[in-house]
Amino acid sequence: MNNGTVLNKMINIYQPNGRDWMGYKMTKDNPYTYHHIKEKRNGGGVTIANGAILTKQAHRDLNELDQYCPEAYEDYQAVFRYINSLHGPIPEDIYDELMEYIEELALDIYERNGYEFSKRPVSFKKKREQKTFKL
Repeated sequence: MNNGTVLNKMINIYQPNGRDWMGYKMTKDNPYTYHHIKEKRNGGGVTIANGAILTKQAHRDLNELDQYCPEAYEDYQAVFRYINSLHGPIPEDIYDELMEYIEELALDIYERNGYEFSKRPVSFKKKREQKTFKL
């Protein structure tokens, strides 16, 4: 299946209601995109189980984190794996708490200097050798 087909299925399953999995608002100029949780470069396929719903801008920002701040990238990946494990819409009783966590994560990354950014892009080969996953 292609990214668009899987993305449409994911939208039907997860019903993101105008917000992506990083909290970005979906608009006409910022549509939803399919993100590989296990990266395509590492053999990740285009499947519902390996997907995250991100807007175009969120996807760009996440790709930048992948290159310059792998720790923050992996923290978002953990959020995506969690949402994906729900196999449906985020339940109302945890939605606000999860969105607050995502907002705090963004503040830690971009405003509170809670993460260290590289001045040069991190080598994907090097990342693969050092990769750890937090669940």
